[in-house]
Amino acid sequence: MLMRAGLLVALAALASLGLSACSQNEQMFSPTNYVLQKMTREQMRDAIVHTAIEQGWRVDDRTPGLVRATFREGEREAEIEIQYNAERYAIRYRNSEQLRDEDSDFDEIKAPYNMWVKTLDQGIKERLEQIKPHQD
Repeated sequence: MLMRAGLLVALAALASLGLSACSQNEQMFSPTNYVLQKMTREQMRDAIVHTAIEQGWRVDDRTPGLVRATFREGEREAEIEIQYNAERYAIRYRNSEQLRDEDSDFDEIKAPYNMWVKTLDQGIKERLEQIKPHQD
């Protein structure tokens, strides 16, 4: 019986540690990536938009050189802006729900945001590697 109680206490402590780790803030991930191969702005736009849509982001790309995207999982939502041209793209935080603490610094955010943005960034990089260089 004593061993079972000790096991329950240990499991409760691990669960508590896991929950607190999920709610901790991290430094916000805001990548800027330069592309070495020659491509058009439209090729960059297509890589960004197609990757975002495949990963479940809602995309608004009505402004040339700028894509806005929103990702929602449960009660959490992230809005980002991706500025781009033929040579580079940059992913920047725009807004969120349930991902920031009121008393945290502006550049801190909960881990799911960084995971979503890192996954998107990696997907864009992979898609860009598949694009054939643009010929003038």
